[in-house]
Amino acid sequence: MVKEKCFLCGREFDFGPHVYDGKFLSSYKISLCMNCYNSNYDGYAANNGNKIIKHLTSMNLDVPELNSKGLLPRE
Repeated sequence: MVKEKCFLCGREFDFGPHVYDGKFLSSYKISLCMNCYNSNYDGYAANNGNKIIKHLTSMNLDVPELNSKGLLPRE
């Protein structure tokens, strides 16, 4: 079983054969536990969004445009 660490909350979760308690967001190159993923269904607000933007910038990745709610898109 592979353990991953949630980018937003820091909780470890199982992410391996037949057990996927999180998601890998390829557009952001981060892993999230299902709680954080499901809790941000409409996008990532300022506290989480800023953390993601900082991560994207540090990796020289494009920062997506905010959605209609002014949030970073979920994926």
